[in-house]
Amino acid sequence: MKKCWKAVQDHVNGCVKTEECDEFPLHTWNQATIDIFYKYCFEQHVIPEVNSTNEKLKLAGPKDKVMKAKMEFYRMKGVKAEEARIASYARIAVWVYETSAGTVEKYSLKLNALIEEAFINHSDSVRIVKVSFSN
Repeated sequence: MKKCWKAVQDHVNGCVKTEECDEFPLHTWNQATIDIFYKYCFEQHVIPEVNSTNEKLKLAGPKDKVMKAKMEFYRMKGVKAEEARIASYARIAVWVYETSAGTVEKYSLKLNALIEEAFINHSDSVRIVKVSFSN
């Protein structure tokens, strides 16, 4: 019985990986973003767990899938951090444009932030990149 138990444990240890990541950024992720990440983990057969004391994310599951989930976590964390950085610029100024009908319209918050960032950095142009999370 002990040999069988050891064989099962060795097999599990060879197939399953537990990886600890950085803190889970609850303050920058909205519920939709959390749902998207958890759905991704579910599809990869990875169990995400947030440690309540240090708020670190722990991923457990098949080795190759855990690494994919870890890379997706850091990708999404980077995107959300960039969105937060851009949003901070949107609070500085409001950029507007005049339509052909002569009315004044505000740019969207994201575009407003990009324009303000370009203005602060003395850039002559604004590069717009559409980023979306896959479902």
